[in-house]
Amino acid sequence: MISITEIPIGSVVFETVERYKATVVAVQVHMNGCHRVVLQEHKLKDGRPVKRDSVDIQSIEMREPKTRGVIAGPATDVIALRAKCAATGYEGTITVVETGPSGQRDFYIQSADRHNGERVEGIWVPEPLVKMIDKKRPMEERQAGTGFVNCPTR
Repeated sequence: MISITEIPIGSVVFETVERYKATVVAVQVHMNGCHRVVLQEHKLKDGRPVKRDSVDIQSIEMREPKTRGVIAGPATDVIALRAKCAATGYEGTITVVETGPSGQRDFYIQSADRHNGERVEGIWVPEPLVKMIDKKRPMEERQAGTGFVNCPTR
């Protein structure tokens, strides 16, 4: 199995579930531990590139690694931390870190707030606009000493 530190962005891979060849255009690390790649297929539909697809890393095989392509890190420095968008003031928890072809990271910030009983939609924020609120993860505070992160205790 390939890890995110072995996938240079821009590499050509084969997606084994739906069976197509594509280019890796970004790598995502999710708070739940899932690692995904964002793929762009090598075909057009109605003269336009087909929609990008985000797939689990376990479903790809490396075909043509890009030499000197950007390689994403594990994102453990920021994942699950509370943060704020400097432009909008939106606050929440970083639940996804996406690294693109230039090496810039974008963070998906999800609020725990509810509006009329519905969860508020999260937003993507580029790293330069993210201001960290806390250096400690909320679930670490709640479950200190259990050895589990974000897992219920029995």
